[in-house]
Amino acid sequence: MKVLINNTERDRIINSLRQKVEKERKGIHITDLIYCLRKAYFRKILNIPPTEEQVLYYATGLFYHNLFEENLREIEIELDGITGTLDCIGFIDDTTIPVEIKTTRISSNKDILDMKHWLIQLKGYAKLIGSSRARLIVLHLVGDWKNPSPQLLCYDFEFTREEIDENWSWLISRRDILLDALDKGILPSIETRFAEWECEKQVCECYDVCKSC
Repeated sequence: MKVLINNTERDRIINSLRQKVEKERKGIHITDLIYCLRKAYFRKILNIPPTEEQVLYYATGLFYHNLFEENLREIEIELDGITGTLDCIGFIDDTTIPVEIKTTRISSNKDILDMKHWLIQLKGYAKLIGSSRARLIVLHLVGDWKNPSPQLLCYDFEFTREEIDENWSWLISRRDILLDALDKGILPSIETRFAEWECEKQVCECYDVCKSC
């Protein structure tokens, strides 16, 4: 038996996936505003390719999303100069709700209320379609870590109007910071990042250029 490592085919697959990840997104998206605004700034003004790790994470999510191919129809909605791309629309009783699908290596034992960035996204999508409810579908790739088998969890949320409006006001304030930075050509403060883990090299494709500023 003869076995050869085919790096040519591997690179072709990676490059094909990278092209999908790099597709241009017009406007300011909710996900631009949730995470580090320096990263959003660099993405808007520089053509920095995603890291290989990011590309492969994207592929994992893409394969998972394809399981919902018949029912999954991404919907793009804009409000107040902020765009949201909903994975799909669902229903609770007769109420139309946004549905967000996630893949993660985070333990399934983690309290979903601690996933603040996901909640911001869900409340933003609820605002976009005028709903107070939202659904989150999460594939935990390594389960609870003790039993490292995939687990699928689904959550239905009902937010108060105050929670949705307060969340939207925060997103608008972030929008204004980013637009002002882009207009003046001034890099946003490091304090505009969402969490310290965003500044890890394997997570952020803008790590090197950011550290040099």
